[in-house]
Amino acid sequence: IRTFEITPDNQQLVFSGDFLIDGQRELFAVSLNVPGPVRRINSPLPDGAAVGASFNDDFQQTLDGMRVVYLADQNTQGVKELFSADIRCDDLFADGFE
Repeated sequence: IRTFEITPDNQQLVFSGDFLIDGQRELFAVSLNVPGPVRRINSPLPDGAAVGASFNDDFQQTLDGMRVVYLADQNTQGVKELFSADIRCDDLFADGFE
């Protein structure tokens, strides 16, 4: 785990790490109150890409704690862009693992 935060409502833990592919940093969320899998909340990344930048935090939560914004080379490896993802993981790209 590189960076982590608890959502303002104390319901979710959001964190970055390389749990699926060694060296490929991604965003994950897990419920703190209801047992369940850790969920990836960023969209799939190309080979060699990662969430975050070497000079700052990997992500920031919105004030309501419902979304995170993050830098990633999610579309093109080596081109960092700004993205937003639903922490609740209700989107098409979410995938759970335990």
